[in-house]
Amino acid sequence: MKNESYPIRLRGSLADALAAAGTPACQGALYHLLKGSLDSKFREVAVGALAALEKPTPEIEDVLKQQTAASEKNVSSTALLTLGIMASKVSARTPNRAEDIGAFLDKAGRQAQSMESRLLHLEAIGNAGLSRALPQIEESLGDPDPLVRGTALHALRFIPEARADEILLKRLSSDPASVRAQSVSALRHRSPEIATQSLAIARGDSSLEVRMEALRSYGLRLRSDPSARNVVQEFSLRDPDSNVRQQASKLLEQLKK
Repeated sequence: MKNESYPIRLRGSLADALAAAGTPACQGALYHLLKGSLDSKFREVAVGALAALEKPTPEIEDVLKQQTAASEKNVSSTALLTLGIMASKVSARTPNRAEDIGAFLDKAGRQAQSMESRLLHLEAIGNAGLSRALPQIEESLGDPDPLVRGTALHALRFIPEARADEILLKRLSSDPASVRAQSVSALRHRSPEIATQSLAIARGDSSLEVRMEALRSYGLRLRSDPSARNVVQEFSLRDPDSNVRQQASKLLEQLKK
């Protein structure tokens, strides 16, 4: 599809379909579409579609790395985040390849100067979930800006190290509410035991934001964890904030459907 006069929705749907199929031939077509397109909106959509690939080819990885240097911020940002997801996808089958992507992300992080680029880098290494990123994330946890600390905590959600659990649990009681809420959000991706431990703490937090995040976590467990229903019921009856009580009641109503 060399003619870029086709509507972006049509070309985007094609990119989604090729990524969903995921065959080497389909990935080859995606590669040529990305390499040949001058339309930044299409490239943003196509780069985002690559996140669906379960077995990305080295050629797709290469073109994705190239797109991280695109002059259009919407393209380069999406490419960096998708590259993190790609590292996670290939880590089990080809750990050396994941580490190579991790090294690429490390370099991008060292070059990050603005607040926006630093936050983007943290999100990308969080998507990757590689152990090598732990020192960088811990360093960011010392930043005076709570937005940076919160983003760093969320980046720990997939890091396969016990140290990540320790940090997240500790931060439930040692940071501003907005940062504590990020810990709660990240902890829902940890082991069931750690997640349960964290929610027992968060549900009694003085902050509405933190309790609401805890309620979201319990809501996600309603159908798989019978004990979660009792906790949500307690939220609906006893939480001091009417917004939390109302949201808990909605979750219980949805469970009946």
